[in-house]
Amino acid sequence: MEDRIQLDSITRALIVKSGSMLWHVATERRLARLDGLAFLPGLRWQIDKQGNRSIICMMSLDAAHNSWWQISEVVFGIPFLAGIALQRAVPLSFPRGFLSPAIIPGGVALIIAGAALIILARRELAQRGQPTDPGLPTTQMVTTGVFSVSRNPIYLGAACFLAGVALAVNLPWALMFMLLSVVACHFVLIAPEERYLAAKFGEEFRVYAATVHRWIGRARMRSEH
Repeated sequence: MEDRIQLDSITRALIVKSGSMLWHVATERRLARLDGLAFLPGLRWQIDKQGNRSIICMMSLDAAHNSWWQISEVVFGIPFLAGIALQRAVPLSFPRGFLSPAIIPGGVALIIAGAALIILARRELAQRGQPTDPGLPTTQMVTTGVFSVSRNPIYLGAACFLAGVALAVNLPWALMFMLLSVVACHFVLIAPEERYLAAKFGEEFRVYAATVHRWIGRARMRSEH
């Protein structure tokens, strides 16, 4: 954790000095302790002519998020894992009743729906060359496909998928912790993205936000007389 905090503090300091791009190189001396960070968004391996390895961090300031942890996998994953840990420490089961036979099939349906949303959303973004990792700029609005029925299909998909897992394998604590994930998602991910898109795309984003709901559904347009 010390390396991650130090890495983050260094990159924030360099933002002021480096214009539109942010670079930080972790030296070989700290490389062994940074091995676990190599897979994170914005971090890449680099090997110089002498064969020395380093980790390089490159993030654009023209982005909604500039920290590696501002991704759905972290915002939804950490509370879900905390729920699993609490489930092991204080076991809890869903109440039995007339809905019990529907819990597992309902969970499986949510898993499938969530996975489909994430796959379709990432495919739509990839087809238009738009990033999903933090630290990269958005160059155009994507309003087609699943984005025509949800402004945040990846986050909606993550919530559905993990809620489905919690239902299918009887993890009530993890399901309750999903509420924390949704709140955190709004303040950590969605709100900064909406401010960024509104500032960058102006009226185009405002029209889109007025037409498509934040989570799911489209606004009813009043008929003109």
